[in-house]
Amino acid sequence: MSVHNHPSLRRPTQFDPDEFRARNTATFRDSGAAAFGRYRLAIESYATDESLVVPRSYLSLAVIFQSAAVAMVFAPWGLYQTRDLRIATLRGTDMDGVLVVVFGIVAVAALAMVLVVDDRGLAATVGFLLASLCTGIGALTWISTDTWNVHNSMAVVGTTTPGWGLVAATFASLLASICAYHVMRVARLY
Repeated sequence: MSVHNHPSLRRPTQFDPDEFRARNTATFRDSGAAAFGRYRLAIESYATDESLVVPRSYLSLAVIFQSAAVAMVFAPWGLYQTRDLRIATLRGTDMDGVLVVVFGIVAVAALAMVLVVDDRGLAATVGFLLASLCTGIGALTWISTDTWNVHNSMAVVGTTTPGWGLVAATFASLLASICAYHVMRVARLY
């Protein structure tokens, strides 16, 4: 018996060059018009895919959280205390909260315009960046509470602590920037 009469044993994953040559390559060769037509149909089906529609739930949450961050600027951002006696309450409008108001209102407007304008990606990106900037302003103000200079008429030594308004504004801006990031990712895919 010769070795050539028996089929050779091959692994199932082995590449067979004869099988590759035997494939019909005519199905892979189209004219330019047919290939372009398939391309356009794929783009249209991709654009109508439900997963690429701007998530209105994230968009509305981003607007609500950023609006809450703007409202928290008028709450106490810092407390100046001596032992158990509170001397002064610092509002966000007395400090960096003015920047949070300005950038927050522009961020809310940009996020609201995502539903209206044609260039949704740009509006969502502006909203995300400004919400992130508000988060950064709140975090830096929160970190630097020890350096606040409070003018006290009684000249009593005290400590400054962050107020609940500063904490709420920082976390609300953080949540708004997270939601705006998801909106931006979907809006930039178009």
